[in-house]
Formats: sequence, structure tokens, C-alpha cells
Amino acid sequence: MLGRVLPLLFFVVAVSEAEETVAAHLTTDDAGYLTVIQGFATQLQCLVDTCTDKVLWYKDDILLFNGTEFQKDSHLDEAAFVLNHNADIDEKRGCRDECKSSSDCETGFSCIENQCCACKREDYSLVLRNLTFEDSGRYRCQISNTSEQLEFQVEVLESGLRGGFHENISYDHSKCCQDKGISNMCRAMCKPSDMGNFHFDPTSCKTDDYKNFLSCATDGGKRSHVHCCKIQMVPSFCYDFCSADFQMLRRSHRLCLYYLPEIFECYNRAYLPYPDAPEDVMVNAIEHNQLSVCWKPPPIQPTNKDFPVKNYTVFYKQILSFPFFPGLDDSGSDLPFLAGGDYGELTDIIDDDYEINGEINGDNVPSPPTLPPVPALRPKRWLEKREIEVEINGKRVKRQTMVLVTRDESSNTTTVREFKYENVTTNATCFTLKDLRSATRYSIYVTARNDYGESVPSLRSVTLTNVHTITNGTSLPNTPKCCREANVSEFCAAKMCDPTQSVNLLSTISISTGCRQEWPKVSPCIADGRNHTECCKKLGVQAECLPVCAGSTEELSMNAMLCLNLDLSTIYQCMREGYETHPSPPMNVTVDQIKEKSVVISWSDPAANSHLVESFTILLKRNLHGAEIKRFENVTSPYKIDDLEMDASYTVSVKSHSFKGTSLPSTAILFQTAPPMDQVCPIGEPLLLDSGARFRCSDNSPCPLSYTCTEFDDSGYCCLQQSETSTDFHSCCSSRSLKDECLETCLYNSTSFPETCISHLNTWVQCGSEGHDHSRCCEQSGLPKECMTGCRHPFELPENCSTYTEKLRYCFATHLSRQPTLVKNLHTVRVGEKNVVLVWDASMNANEYEVQLFDIDNTTRRKNVTKPRYEITDLAPGREYKARVIAFNVASSSPPSWNISFITLPEDSIANEPLAPSGLKIVWNYGTRVNVTWQKVNKKMDGSALGGKPEYAVSYICSDHDNTWAVIKTNETWVVLTHLIEDKRYLVYVVATVKGQPSKSSSVITILAQQDSMGLPEPTIKLMPNEGVYKIGEKITVECSVETNEKNLSIEITSAGKRFHNDRQMNFLSKEIEISKEIDTIACLVSDKDGRQNVQMRNIVIIFGPILQVDRGIVHAFDDMSARISCTVSGFPIPNVHFEKDSKSIGHGHGEEIKIRNPSIHTYQYTLILRNATNQAGLYHCIAERNGTHSEGIIELITEKPIELPVNPRKIFNCCKEKGITGDCLEACAIGKVASNLTCKEHAKSMLKCADDVRDHSDCCVMKGVKGRCLALCSGDSVAENVDCTQYALPIMECFIISHESSPQQPQNLDYKPIDTNKIRVTWGDPSAANNLVFYAIYYKKRDTEDDFTMVKTATQSVELKVDSESTYEIGIIAANAFGHSPIKFLTSSPFTYSRSDSNNSFLYIVFLLVACSIVVIGIMLLGKRKNLVPAIFKRQQFNNNDPTVAFENPAFNSEVEIRGLGDGGARAERETDWHSQDLQPSNATDRNGMRYSKLET
Repeated sequence: MLGRVLPLLFFVVAVSEAEETVAAHLTTDDAGYLTVIQGFATQLQCLVDTCTDKVLWYKDDILLFNGTEFQKDSHLDEAAFVLNHNADIDEKRGCRDECKSSSDCETGFSCIENQCCACKREDYSLVLRNLTFEDSGRYRCQISNTSEQLEFQVEVLESGLRGGFHENISYDHSKCCQDKGISNMCRAMCKPSDMGNFHFDPTSCKTDDYKNFLSCATDGGKRSHVHCCKIQMVPSFCYDFCSADFQMLRRSHRLCLYYLPEIFECYNRAYLPYPDAPEDVMVNAIEHNQLSVCWKPPPIQPTNKDFPVKNYTVFYKQILSFPFFPGLDDSGSDLPFLAGGDYGELTDIIDDDYEINGEINGDNVPSPPTLPPVPALRPKRWLEKREIEVEINGKRVKRQTMVLVTRDESSNTTTVREFKYENVTTNATCFTLKDLRSATRYSIYVTARNDYGESVPSLRSVTLTNVHTITNGTSLPNTPKCCREANVSEFCAAKMCDPTQSVNLLSTISISTGCRQEWPKVSPCIADGRNHTECCKKLGVQAECLPVCAGSTEELSMNAMLCLNLDLSTIYQCMREGYETHPSPPMNVTVDQIKEKSVVISWSDPAANSHLVESFTILLKRNLHGAEIKRFENVTSPYKIDDLEMDASYTVSVKSHSFKGTSLPSTAILFQTAPPMDQVCPIGEPLLLDSGARFRCSDNSPCPLSYTCTEFDDSGYCCLQQSETSTDFHSCCSSRSLKDECLETCLYNSTSFPETCISHLNTWVQCGSEGHDHSRCCEQSGLPKECMTGCRHPFELPENCSTYTEKLRYCFATHLSRQPTLVKNLHTVRVGEKNVVLVWDASMNANEYEVQLFDIDNTTRRKNVTKPRYEITDLAPGREYKARVIAFNVASSSPPSWNISFITLPEDSIANEPLAPSGLKIVWNYGTRVNVTWQKVNKKMDGSALGGKPEYAVSYICSDHDNTWAVIKTNETWVVLTHLIEDKRYLVYVVATVKGQPSKSSSVITILAQQDSMGLPEPTIKLMPNEGVYKIGEKITVECSVETNEKNLSIEITSAGKRFHNDRQMNFLSKEIEISKEIDTIACLVSDKDGRQNVQMRNIVIIFGPILQVDRGIVHAFDDMSARISCTVSGFPIPNVHFEKDSKSIGHGHGEEIKIRNPSIHTYQYTLILRNATNQAGLYHCIAERNGTHSEGIIELITEKPIELPVNPRKIFNCCKEKGITGDCLEACAIGKVASNLTCKEHAKSMLKCADDVRDHSDCCVMKGVKGRCLALCSGDSVAENVDCTQYALPIMECFIISHESSPQQPQNLDYKPIDTNKIRVTWGDPSAANNLVFYAIYYKKRDTEDDFTMVKTATQSVELKVDSESTYEIGIIAANAFGHSPIKFLTSSPFTYSRSDSNNSFLYIVFLLVACSIVVIGIMLLGKRKNLVPAIFKRQQFNNNDPTVAFENPAFNSEVEIRGLGDGGARAERETDWHSQDLQPSNATDRNGMRYSKLET
């Protein structure tokens, strides 16, 4: 395989001068200086021209062989040397005499087969086996006791091959090689196991030797070893030796010597019954966490036909996207992070061994760090120098695991992270990998196994799992709000507090370093009471980061830095999954009926995903060190727990479970079981603390009022005092020395408090309250804040609060009379369009509740319920309501709860909206050009499919320079903002629109137009030839290059949906592209493994067309009005277009006009306008021509039908009424729509008869789903009687009404004026008249009569009508043209009396006014000559230049103006709060005019 090395030929034959003749002579065909290759064998030839046993072999003067005997005392390895001894018999001299050895024969004879035979030549060649560097040196063949000798200098060259590598190679193609005539020095590769015994020089083998050998090794070309060579990392230029396609030796083949062990191993695997590798491995992402892997079984070969495949093994491993990058700290030293860019060991792509999206990726792709061990298969060789090889059992192997290590010097702890291939075994040819990370690349390959062993790996595939998207938005928590309330810094909250957004890889560095201390605040917010630990463990999240998954408040150590960088996206994935599948903790967990050995635990359903809850678990722990947690599973509320310890402290919480996950435990509640109640108190139970423990009283801890300290078991307990009556507190007042005249106030039913007793006010409060907290009752009763101290500790009341004693007495009596407690925690758990669900905490002593509902009209609805939950139905959509609850029992009622307000959802206002674009971010920033991208919108707010392709409107504004939003529309999910002002800040947001329905805006991002130093340089595009204009079918060369020293950049050329990729070792890409009509832009995208990108685009112009399309094949026009005939032409250069009728050009005569519109690039719409279509019916030809190319379309104009305006402006509605259509279906005849659940089948035929005119509504009908022959009904035609179109009645009616209403605009500003005794003039305005050919139909009749409307037509905007001056008239006006008519506008005229003198009086009055005005003006002019006489009111006001007067010019006048953040209602304080809020949402409108202003200069 190596080129022939020309050796330096010399050898030495020394002859003594004293000898005249020599009996034996030595000869050789070998060179005296030999360069040989490590690991192979070589031969030193030594021939004697006669027979002799006196031949000696030396190595560096050390005797190796004496004759044919090896010298043991040489201390050399005997196995490394072989002496090939044989003799050629001289046939002429023959054999004689018997012998046992050559010493028995005379000189010139040798003992051969026990006979002394004459020798023609005797061979004493020395073979050096398995050459090593120690075999280098000087070798000498010499005849004993003579000077006859041959000397050889041997130098062993390094090959990198281990000695004896061929010994385990078992294939044997010797017979085939012999039959093929392969030379002797090359024949050793036919049976490598004997290679050490025979001379093998691959550099001496010729092209034919290799061709013949490869024919044997590939079974005559039937088997290829190329795949195996790829797996063995043999470079591509050595693939010639892996198949039968070998052509000739090349210079590069010299390097293939290094890969002989791998190549021989591939020959050997084919010789043995190993299975071949599985073929056509296909990997598809089927879920955000699943990949489907399928393959074809390997082909059966003659060598393995008796060993069928038993099973397959699928190997898969995550490919890291490691965010760390090299840099310098403040001291200038390197950061202790792994290098970025081409991560080498962190990547997992093999040279020529990867299948990406079903296509084989080319050479020069970085190699993976790991491979599973394959029996009898030498592991791959790494091309990267940084890859480490180790010796295991004498064989070089690659490490099978990648290990990342971080060390915390402060705590002297080390964190180790291991990444290796996982594998699963299956008997099928398809397998689904589950529980994978979303939006993550995986490396996958498959091996086959039979009873003999395992195949080589298949081609690898790199596949990206799908991005996880949330489908149930209702269960999403408001994590940003929670973080704000937890006082998380704004910088960290923006990066950490929204798990629904993908995490920028570079942001993880900020999170793991600068924001690590914020995790105790953030974790509970983003966990949202749900336990995501199981998911995190399943996806391999490091243990140091599991507290984040569990919503723990514990701090993360420095050891968590590694997992925050590697696992944060996975943690957020688990949380997104949990938001949809995990319930939140149960709410309102309470402990009731606390007894000595039992309690009752109750709770309400979780706030989130309560419909998914399958069971609950109670966690109970006694508050003792080391106490175990008891679990009560599959319980329901309420649940009684028995067998507790008496007078013991416990902690209880509850968890909820769904099929896919578990919530975190609810807030733990502390309680204490009751102690033994053996006569502790004479009456009732002792005073208990909130935890349930007894209150222990003493001199230092006295009992509250109405309790007395009672001793029991050497401890004091507070027991209730016995009172004679429940209607007074006289005893307490007497014990506190109240005056006798004030004792009358110590009654709960007293109605006054005299001023003379104000000095005893505090005593009265303390006795009446009995030490209980009455705050809630006092607040509801309207007690001022400064008086609240009388309701709770310290139970002292200011004197100015004495007027509120009645309210205090009421609250004191309420507690005593066991009145139901105030309803607390009233809130909504679900608000719909027409319903709401209210829940509240159960009230003590309550038997039932009254729910009161108020709307904006103060209408009250009441409902009595027995449970603390109620659903209110039959509400109005989009309306504000208020609600409150009052608790009742037999004795009395509680005060009303706090009011809550809510607004029902608008009807269909949100469900049909597309989801707002998410993930808006900057891809690259080039200063004046910035690329932003966002995630694709593919669903509506209600989770249904969009039903169309979204169009995105990207709005941006310079926050400190412009006052107008600029808008870019696109159908892609990215856009490049150009012509930005450097160093200026810009605000950017995106809105998606589908079929005219806009979404809410995305989040607003701020961009600083400043070149990103971390960004990639802009690529350069070159086109050859660079003509700018190209023809279809022409081939051009596109070159894309990047000027940078960075390596391993991915360069991609994109054109018309086709993508071309570069070799990652090269920073340029060149491709030949054939021009087609679809190509209008060529883009060059450069990216690296950090996710950084930059893009350059070139627009090209293609000569094509003209392509003509008729907009409408049949056009209906009014006989006495206008018609429009249009066609659309595409092409470049701009084609010449004209219209013909009867072979005559038309469009330039009187009453004719051609208008041209440019709806898109290289597309033009030509419209022929006929102002009077009378007698113009016929066939019209629209003709486009350019450079001999011709395209034509035919349009038929129909005018035979007369003008058809509604005889009655309410024609459709009246028609439906006459046909007996009633109810909601009648509404369809007015507005074209009904409730979504109605079909109006019984009225369908009647509707079809009423929805009839000559206009063509077929475009609308097609969009509404009308199909087949029923489309004829949409253009004024009829259908056969056997055709059933009733299912399309509603859509056709809707199109009929919409088509009319979408024609000319409705006339505005209707007015009338009497102009004669029985005549009025009606006038109106029409904003669309200036740009359209419009005429008007005026309908009028007397009001409240059964007369038909009288119709008058005109082309002007006024009309004179003959009327009865004593009657009231109903007047309606519509605007119409060839496409339909507007909605009708009505006007009512009143009775009038007309007199001509009225006009004369008016004239005299006007003349008088003119004369008076003239006198005033003349007086002002005279006074102006003397300034001191001019009254101050006429003096000209002088304005100061600094006057802040401002004149506003509002360009948005008469258009929609919207200031976001200001609601329609609410208090002013609320408006101001909204206005100053930083979380403003931009409007959905695609453009916004700001308000310009300028100072007035006088």
C-alpha cells in the first residue's frame, strides 16, 4: 500500500588477501540497508553457492544461529527469529552415502533425507517476526572461520501498529490468492494469522495484487466492507481497500497503513457468521418526549445464514448543548469553564457516519465520544488529538463515558456528571424511545445480534425531539406575579420566572451564577404547589437541582451550578407538563372535632386541575424528633383519624393525586389532641390555644375575662365562669367597681350608654367582650379604624368612639348568642360566559347560606344553599356582577361577607382568537440590522386548530426618537429589522392574524441597536454570473462565505425550500442552482453550536410570464349603470395588457377607463371600467403580451337582466316572514347568522327562495363550505328539483346579506328640508362616492300604513319628493352599484307648514345683520388709531416665548386611537395605577399614529 522506498544498496563481502580461492561464497538479492515497518515481518536472504553447515548469523556481534541451531545464550527472544533453511540439489552430481547429519557428509554435500546430496545452492535466510524498534540493528551472515560474510543494516520505522495485531484475524483466502497469482511478498495479507512467519511488505504490492486480493476478500465483489470501515473510523480515502472498486494506487494510500488492523477486522467480520448491521434506520419525533425508531433487518449472507438474528439493541444518547464559553475574569486568567464553539468531546456527530433527517451528512463532522463495546470489534480511532485512548488488555480502546466535573474549593466538594449511551433490546424492527427531553438532540443507532455475536452499529441518526407546547392554558399559574410578590430581583425574574418560555443557553450562566441565591424564592412560585420531582428524576436531572423541581425553599449550593446549566430546560419542561397534568394542593384544609384520640380533617378541591384528581393522601406526623410520617391514602373529605395520642401535638397536610402526577403537600396545620377531660372544669372544656393545646394559667399568665384559673393535676387551666344570665355581664362590671347608675349598661340588650359613664368605657368594653376577638364583626358593622381597639386587644376604646357602643354591644351579643360567624374567603373558582362558581369557608353555627348577586342595574338575585359552594347560571356574557354571602341558623344571621366582583367572559371573544406569539427573542444584532424570531402560532385560545396560515405583524418603534410604530408583515417566524439607528433603544412586539382575527400581542422586548460582540459576522453572498436578472432554467453558482477565524461553523444556503449544507471544516459553501419560478430570494445562514446566527439575503429577478388569470369569468352589470371587468397578470418585465371586444381595442373611449393595481411583486391587476354598460354585453378578451409571448383570458359581460333593487328595503326580512320563518331563524334573514347550535332545517327551502338575486356570491359561498351543484344558487341560477341544498341554506343566506352589505358604504348625514307646499328635498353624504360608481335608491311611504314603499333612483346625493305636508313619512336610502347595495339608512320626516313669506322675512333679517356687522367693524377701525381708547378686550394679547401653550395636531383624527393600560371604567386611582404600570400591552392594531405637537410662536 505504500509507495516503494528506494533503499540504499550495499553489502560487504570481505576476502582475505592471503586466500587465493574460497570454497564457499555468500550471495543475496536483498539490499544491504533495509527500512522495514513496525508490526510486520521481513526476511534477510543469505545464499551459499554450495552446501555447508558453517553458516553463522549475528545481530550486533551477538551470535543468533550456528548453522540451524538457535543460540540460547544470546538472551534474545527466540520467537522473534525464524531461520528458513533449505537446499537446492545438484541433479548432475546427485546423492550418495547415507547420513544422519550434514557433518557426516564431505564438503559440498548436505544431508537431505538421510542421504548426502550435492548442493547447487543452500539457503540460510533469517526471518524477523513482529518487528519492533528493538529489532533495528546490524545483522551479519558469515561462513565460520572465513572472512566470507554478508552484512545488513535494518531500521524499523514506526507504524503505530501493535505487534501481533494480526494473530486473532481468522480469515483465510490463501487458495483464492494463489489462484489469482498474488505475489509472494503480498500473500501474507490473504491469511494474516501467518503474517508473522512470512515476509510481508505492503509497499511492494502492486495495483493488481490489491485488485486480486480485494476480489477474494469481497467474494468477487458481492460484499462491501465500506460501512464497517466507516464505523471503524477508517478515513474515506482508504475506502478503496474496503470494497471491490479498487482502481489504482495513490499517494494518499500510504496513510492507510495505519488503519490495516481496522480494515483486516472488517474482512474478518465478513468471514465469520456475524450479522450485518440493520439498514435504513429512520427516526421520527412523535411527541415532545418520544422518538420512534424503525429499521430494516440486515441482509442474510452465506456466512451467517445458519445464525438468524435473535434481537436488536437500540442505543441512544443526549447530545449536549453546553452553554459555557471561554473568557477572562478580572484578573485576566481563564475562567474554569469548558471551551465553547466546537465542543469536541461534548458533541456527538461521527465523520461520514450520521444520518440527519433521513440524509447522510458528509465528511469532516466531529466524532462522538462513545461507542458501546462490540465483540471482537476494535473500537473506533479518534481523529481529534484531544480524544484520549487507553490501554485495556493490551488493546487501544476509547472511553465509553463522558464525564463533566465541577469542584467547589470553598467546601472542597466535587460534582461528577456522567453521560453515556443508554440501550434497550427488542425483537421487533420498531421501537419507541420514551421519557426523553424535549427540544433536545439525540444520537441513535441500532445493532443486530445472533448466536455468534453482535453486528457493527448502523448508520447513526441525529434527531431533535419536538418542542413541548402547553395546550391547556387555563391551568397556568401567574408565576411572574408570584416572583414580584416574593421580591425576586427584576433581572433574575425576567430570566427565571416563566417556565413556559424556552431558556436561552447563555442565560443559564447568569441564572447559575448571579441568580442562584434567588432560587429559594423562585422555586415555590414556578412549582405552583405541584411536585415535579418524579419527572425530573426520570429525565436525569442532577440531585443538586431536585429541590427546584419540588418547589423547595432551600438554598442551592455551588455544586448546583453544573445542573443549572445542563438541566434547567428539562426542569422547565417538567413544570410545563405538570401544569397540564398535576393538580395543585387541596385548599382550605381544616382540622375539626379535635378530641382526645381523634380528629376530622376536611379540605376542598385544588385550585388547578381539580378535574384530574383521582385520590387524596393525608400526611400526619407527631411533633417528636424522629417520628415517622403516617400516610392515609385514597381518602375523601372529610376524613376521621383515630388512635391518636391524647394531649399530643401533630402536624397534618394533604396531597392530591392525578393519573400522571402529584401535588406538593398543602400548608401544614398544627393541632393538638385534647387531654383527658376528667373534671378539669366544672362546666365545659378548658380554654384551648389555636393549636389545640390547653392554655396553662398561672400568676404570670392569667386567664382572660370570663375565665377563671382552675388547678388540676398540679397545673392551672382556664375554665368558664358560671353566670346567672346570658343577657348581661353585671357580675364582671360589679367586680370592676362600676357606679350603680352605670350597671344598667352592662346588658347585651341595652340600647343606650349615658355620657356620665364614659369614664368607665374601657371597663364596659373589657367585660362585654369577655376577651374575645370581635374584629371581623366590627369591621362589617362599619366601626372606624381608630375604634377597632375596643374589638380586640388591648380592649380599650377612645372617648370619641362612645357613639359606637351600640355596634360594639351587637358584636358582643353575637358571640354570646352563638350567631353564625361571618362568611370568609368568598371567591370565584370558575368564570364562564354565562355562569360562575362561588366558594367560601364554612361558617361556624351556620345551617344554611344566602347567596346574593347584584348586577350593574342593582338587580338582586338571592339563593339559599346548604353547602359553601354555589354555581350561578343564566348570566349575561361580558357583564360585571357583585356577590356576597350571609350565613343563617335558627337563632339569627351573620353580617354580610365582603363583596366580590367579577366579569363574565365575552361571548366567543377569546375562544376564536389565535394564541399570542411566544418566545420573541433576538437571534443576532448587527447594529443597524437586527434579526428577531418567535415560536409558530398553530392553535387558537380554545386549543383548536387555526384553520389557516397565520400572518405575523411585527411592530417596532424607537422609544426615544420616533412617535409612530413601524410594521412589517410576514408569514415566516422571523424578520430582519433594517435601517435602525445605532445605540438607540427599540420596542418590538408581534401579533398573529388568521382570517382577519388578530391575537393578543406577544411580550414586548427591548432592543439596543448595538452590534453584538458575541455575534457571528455577516456572511457574504456571490452570484455567478452576477447579472441580477435570470431566465427560468438558467444555472447559476451561489457562493456563501464568512470572514472569521472561528471553526466548525454551519453554513446553509436556502432557496425555494431547498437547503444545502457545508463541510463544517470549511467557512464557505458553493452550490449550483437551477433558476425556477419559485426562486425569488437566496438566503445564506451561518450558525454555530451555541445557537448564534447571522443571515444575508439576495433578491433575484426572474424573467417569466406573462401568466394571466381571469378574476371572474362571468360579470353581471346593470343595464343603465356600470360594469367592472378585471384580470390578474404575473410576469417580468411588466407585460403589455389591453382589452378587446369584437377584435377591437377597448378601454380608452368615452365612459371607459382602465385602472391598474399592484397587489404583490410582479403581479398586476387590470380592471376595465364601463361607466354605462348599456348594449355592451358580450365577450371581452384580456390580453397580455411580452416579447412574443401571449396569454389571454375571456370574460363574459351579461346585461340582459334589468336593474334589480329591492322593491321593499326590507325585502329579505319580509320575504322570510311571509314564508312563515320565526324565532332565531328569522334573525338570519336580517343579519345572516344564528346561534351556533341551530340549523333551521325546517325553514331551509324558504330561505333559499328569499335569498335570490342576480349578483354573484359564489366566492363567499365557497369559503362558507357550499359545494357541488348548490353553488349555482349563489349566482342567481337555479338547480334541479332533485338536488337537496337545504344543508347550505344558512351559509347562502349569510353570503347573500354579507355581499350586499359589503358593497357601497351606507349613506350618512341624512337630512330633509321643505321646499314647497307638498315637496321636500332629501340630502345625504356618501364617503365612498368619490372613488366608486354609485347610484342611490330612495324608498318612502307614510308611517304606520300598509302601503308599499315608493322607490326613486338618482345618481346625485339629493332628491326631491312629493309628500303630504300633514303626514309623517318613513324615508330610507341605499347606495348601490354593480356589486350590490349598502344597508338601508332611515330618516323620519315630520308634518310641516310651508309659507313663502318665511323666505322673505329670512332675507330681511340677513340684510339687517350685515348692516349691523359693518357698523361694528368701522368703529373698531377708527378706535384702532388711538390705542389708549381701545378697550382691553380688543387689545392684542402678547404671548411670551416661554409660554407653555401647545397646539396639538392629531394625525389619527377620524381613525381608531387607543391608549393601552387605561380601562373603560373604574376609579381614577385605578386608571393612574394602570397608566404607570410597566407591564403595558401593545395594541393589536398594525399601525399607530402618535400625537405630534409644537410650541406656538407669536
